[in-house]
Amino acid sequence: MLNQKLSLVLAGLLSIWFLCLGLAILTRQHSWFLRFSRRQAARPFRWIWRHWHTQITWALIGAGVLLYYLVSTNRIAP
Repeated sequence: MLNQKLSLVLAGLLSIWFLCLGLAILTRQHSWFLRFSRRQAARPFRWIWRHWHTQITWALIGAGVLLYYLVSTNRIAP
């Protein structure tokens, strides 16, 4: 049920986005619209990176060290 509602919401949002893209093409503003859409889509990722980049970096380093240990001790196959 929730999955069906979520897919309907996503379909509606995509429909609105394509409608706006069509209007932007008609008014010759499609380059600006695509650039704006890309920037808006990246906002949460930029915020996460800006506020959590140190923790993300150390988590990736820790995962690399753990993977190196597991492979070097033959606990998992490379």
